[in-house]
Amino acid sequence: MSRSLNVVFLIGHLTRPPVIKYTPNGAAVTRFSIATNRSFKKADGTLDETVEYHDLEAWGKLAEICNQLLTTGSYVHVTGELRTQKWTDQAGVSRSKTVIRLSSMISLTGKKEGVAGSSTLSDDEDRPVVDEVVEEVVDDMPF
Repeated sequence: MSRSLNVVFLIGHLTRPPVIKYTPNGAAVTRFSIATNRSFKKADGTLDETVEYHDLEAWGKLAEICNQLLTTGSYVHVTGELRTQKWTDQAGVSRSKTVIRLSSMISLTGKKEGVAGSSTLSDDEDRPVVDEVVEEVVDDMPF
């Protein structure tokens, strides 16, 4: 029997606000993207940086939490798995896109203003509350 593993861990900043939609059967889906940076020295000794952009999607309660807590620029830690979406566009061309389907999310910058009466998580006492909510939601996820 062969074994495989499909796990992604990322820490980055949101490049655009999350967008939440609902499937016909009422399941919440939130989509957003984050950027991760890598700094390195070039052969001539100068410092350079590359940026990678990652498309993410969250389902169910986790989708609702992402939509409530995150905004453009939010700093997040996410865990998920790679999923390839395939479709045919209007011109009949086959297309595909790889997204990361989230199993957990931890906001590293705090809460969006107006949510739970706080605009930031300023101390360590507030952070476990977010972590507990996310872990609780992951147990209810359909995947």
